[in-house]
Amino acid sequence: MANRTRRAQLQAQRLAALQAQRRRRRLVMGLVVGLAVVLVVLVVWLVNRQGQPTPGGSVAPTQTSPGQRGIVVNPEVTDPVHQLIIYSDYQCNWCRQWEVAMEPVLEEALAGGQTRLEIRNRTFLDGGGHGGWSRLAAIAASCVATAAPNQFLAYHIAALDAQGNFSDALLRDQLPAQVGLSQAARSQVAQCYDSVATGQFVDQVEEAAAQDFNDQGIRGTPAFLLDGEQMSDAWWDANTSGPDLAAVRRSLGLS
Repeated sequence: MANRTRRAQLQAQRLAALQAQRRRRRLVMGLVVGLAVVLVVLVVWLVNRQGQPTPGGSVAPTQTSPGQRGIVVNPEVTDPVHQLIIYSDYQCNWCRQWEVAMEPVLEEALAGGQTRLEIRNRTFLDGGGHGGWSRLAAIAASCVATAAPNQFLAYHIAALDAQGNFSDALLRDQLPAQVGLSQAARSQVAQCYDSVATGQFVDQVEEAAAQDFNDQGIRGTPAFLLDGEQMSDAWWDANTSGPDLAAVRRSLGLS
């Protein structure tokens, strides 16, 4: 009787030890699997973040007007005959159609020294599921305006023309090289873009522009204010659904 009891006790002990061993194995396997999942998530996050700008920044282009409402293309013109303000969004298809077509006229107006041009880049289309490229393109453009002010307008037009193909490499590296920035300026733009040095400036411009739209009844982008008057309707060409370049030239005193 005593022997049977002893054997039963030993069997119970062995069973308990086996169950405890199995629980330890399951616990270890669970920890291993959990750690593997965490590592995979971390790797995926790092891959997705590679090359992406990080939050922060407070650098503003030197061409900013009082209150940092936009980027002045030709700040050397201190007593202009005309003041032209363009509100634009880099993901706005109409902005691309209008401003790319208007580039020769804008360049002519700038060369004449009588028109002061200011670009106020908006970022509101990021709220429409477009992937955040409006703000990133505006940050890149502001970086170019900081590093190479004379090439800002060329970059602005090139970025609009590249619409639909945006990537960090395009905004950060390819377009600055395309419009002729020096190696030193391209390095400055890359550093500025990576650190989002102009991010705060871009957000201030967007906030001020949104208020302008509300105060002045501006319906959308692109919007053109010439000496305080909205010109989109006056410059509309019904045949092309774009700008009437002859009308633009007349308004700017070029013909």
